[in-house]
Amino acid sequence: MNDGFVEKPYDELERINKKPLQEKENYRQMEIQLKESEEKFRLLFEKSTEPILLLDGDTYIDCNEAALKFMGCSRKEQLIGLRPSDTLPEIQPNGCRSSEKAQELIDIALKEGSVRFEWLRRNFEGKDIWIDVSLTVIPIRGRKILYTVWRDITERKRAEDALKNAEKKYREIFENAVEGIFQIAPGGRLVSANPALAKMAGYDSPEELINGTTDIMRQLYVNNEDYEKLQEQMRKKGMVDAFETKIYKKDRSTLWVSIDAHAVRDENGEVLFYEGAVTDISKRKQTEKKLEMREKELEQKTKNLEEVNAALKILLRERENDKKELEDKIVNNVKTLITPYIQKLKKCRLDVEATTYLEIIDANLNDIVSPFLQKAGLKYARLTSKELEIANLIKKGKGTKEIGDLLHISEGTIKFHRNNIRKKLGLLKEKVNLRAYLMSLK
Repeated sequence: MNDGFVEKPYDELERINKKPLQEKENYRQMEIQLKESEEKFRLLFEKSTEPILLLDGDTYIDCNEAALKFMGCSRKEQLIGLRPSDTLPEIQPNGCRSSEKAQELIDIALKEGSVRFEWLRRNFEGKDIWIDVSLTVIPIRGRKILYTVWRDITERKRAEDALKNAEKKYREIFENAVEGIFQIAPGGRLVSANPALAKMAGYDSPEELINGTTDIMRQLYVNNEDYEKLQEQMRKKGMVDAFETKIYKKDRSTLWVSIDAHAVRDENGEVLFYEGAVTDISKRKQTEKKLEMREKELEQKTKNLEEVNAALKILLRERENDKKELEDKIVNNVKTLITPYIQKLKKCRLDVEATTYLEIIDANLNDIVSPFLQKAGLKYARLTSKELEIANLIKKGKGTKEIGDLLHISEGTIKFHRNNIRKKLGLLKEKVNLRAYLMSLK
């Protein structure tokens, strides 16, 4: 028992003695880990590619190389000791004072533990740079230090501004365009319209048009077949160009429009909506209709004129036939009623004066009927049978000697008959080839 009583206090004493040593070792390990953590933090702080600064209250107490490069300075002393408002434009783009807003954001971070915001910063070279700022509270030696990270978002801001400008420009075009502009969902509901389209359709505003049009095919299209054709073209080609149709206005009156549209798809090729433009072509259609009616009138008038011309041609042909018939009658009457008696008188014994008068009558009569004879040909000419025979041989190209040999007549007699033929045809004083003239007669 005595041995056990002595051993127990000794073990307890040894355990008690070892406890401070263990605690000391634990403390030493904690110091080592803390130093390692501080070293890691320092490495991350210094080597980070993003600008990092430590803010104590409203004063910078440290920064990394990236922050120096960002601010355009070469030494930390240029930045440490400054306040955030010292390197900010006096007024931010939103109109607030930079110094007041900076203090407000610092207070929020200290209260809530962190804050993130965007604003414009100015570096030592005078260049304004848009940055994304995050402030996070970290405890260092019992103080609340703000771990500050800057990220350059200038390019993003420029892209956003460009997008805003583009959207503004598009909106201005959309709002002020004289053509109607629309967007239609695949289901056929109007989702967007500009003032020009609303006015065109007789509505007071685009909102009234959109809210009042739930079924485009039935409410807007006069001919549902046109809507089906337009949809078919959109499905096949993804667009329509100058598609003409009639649509209803709010008061159910109609107007002609021309539609240009195309499908807008997502990255998977699915149709998001259809967009396009509508042009009022009612005046052009009215003009075309008037022109069409005018063309029909002109066609009818032309047809009437053609009929009148045809009638006139018939009348002129009949008039020409009547004239020819009259001329033939005159020639025939002269040949049958006068010429035989003149020939008989020539065979009578007349005195010189009577013979002269008879020759004058014969010559004058020949002058009167010679124009008719030129048109009537040889049929009614006052040629004897022998003269007709000789005239036909002349037409065939026979010369005086050939005709004399064929008819067994002397060349002198043939010349005599040729002279009489020319005289009776009114060619005695004309320099006209007799054969050519005879060939021209019917």
